[in-house]
Amino acid sequence: MVLIAGRAAVDIIYGLGLTVTAIYRLYLIVNEEENVRASVWDCTISPPAFLNRIGLQLTSVMNGVVSVDRLITVALPIKYRKLDLRYAIKVLMLVAIFGATSLAAMFLSTYYSIDSRELSTTKYCSGFPTQYWYDLYQNTLVITGCGYASVAIYIGVFFVYRRTMRQTAPLSTTANNQQAVEQQHRLTVTLGIITLSTLIFFNIPFTIITVCKWLNVDVQQAILGIISRFSTIINVVLYVFRQKKMREAIWALVWCEKVTNSLLHAQSMFQL
Repeated sequence: MVLIAGRAAVDIIYGLGLTVTAIYRLYLIVNEEENVRASVWDCTISPPAFLNRIGLQLTSVMNGVVSVDRLITVALPIKYRKLDLRYAIKVLMLVAIFGATSLAAMFLSTYYSIDSRELSTTKYCSGFPTQYWYDLYQNTLVITGCGYASVAIYIGVFFVYRRTMRQTAPLSTTANNQQAVEQQHRLTVTLGIITLSTLIFFNIPFTIITVCKWLNVDVQQAILGIISRFSTIINVVLYVFRQKKMREAIWALVWCEKVTNSLLHAQSMFQL
């Protein structure tokens, strides 16, 4: 449950980046500064740029992490039941370390590039330019690679879960067991819907962008970027309305609050 809340928190970070970007660009348009010359470094260190970049990357990484976690849950339920909150915290810490490292690589590669200080773009920072290799790394390995890997893994989750349900259904006779099975089923379906929406609204648009970058073909990145933003909105709505306990978990992560006992109980209920 905590990992799934972490995934939702990453969607919130990405959504925050999009909101800051919209406000920043509206400010430029109102003050007629969108065509004022700026350097790539100026764009890179602006909050809209790094929030968007790291939000995109962490969204894809957390998709993969949650898919792997769900596969372990349904394939090895006994071993998974022995894991506690420390397991989720360690995984989230690894994701945070990846995000910090990737962000540092973006800053350092831009800072030490020869032309980073040249006024080669505008304050509007269309596409938030960074080094060419970093764009390929982000779009190919992180976003597209992790995105499709998470979809493939969750297909495996579906088949393993269906097989497990057939084996354990006769044992779910008590009210508590039946409730746990129903909650497990609801969570699995929720994540399946989210995985499908992520594939359609997030992975496919960035696949088109990535292929066009490799082929050096111009593409309407703005339109594809707008489509990809629907994924974040849909995911958060699904988290909140399909999983009531998610609200408490999301706020606990966003505001760095202590996870309550009821949330820990909910987490254990989602384990077979």
